[in-house]
Amino acid sequence: DIVVVHGALHLGQLNMGVDKPVRICQAREVRVVVDRKLPMHVDGEPWEQSACTIDISLKNKATMLRRTADARGTTIIQMQDTLDWARRADIINDEQCERIMVEAHRRADSVADGNRRLGTHRRSGSIGSLAFKSSSYP
Repeated sequence: DIVVVHGALHLGQLNMGVDKPVRICQAREVRVVVDRKLPMHVDGEPWEQSACTIDISLKNKATMLRRTADARGTTIIQMQDTLDWARRADIINDEQCERIMVEAHRRADSVADGNRRLGTHRRSGSIGSLAFKSSSYP
């Protein structure tokens, strides 16, 4: 997610959980052109960044964990256990197992997305799986 924070006060409100960042979009690659010194903050680490171009791209894919207190979540856990058994028994290979689980999570998430729109789920993320490259202006 690409988000905007409107200054130190807004950042403090975010850390206290009383406000939310402004979500702009989702992207696999982002280029940020910084033409002057700006305060930056990534995963809890603040710093002052001089003029530069920052290229941000996905570094690797990570499976995100979430609470599974409902029947659907229990079903996915049981499905994962079954797929692990099938993999150990050489019934399916690692790639097949991964593709099945990705599809199961996609389908469960599409149902959960409808619930989130109704305000029944809250989700947060980290940008720790992103790769950062920064180059200062000459």
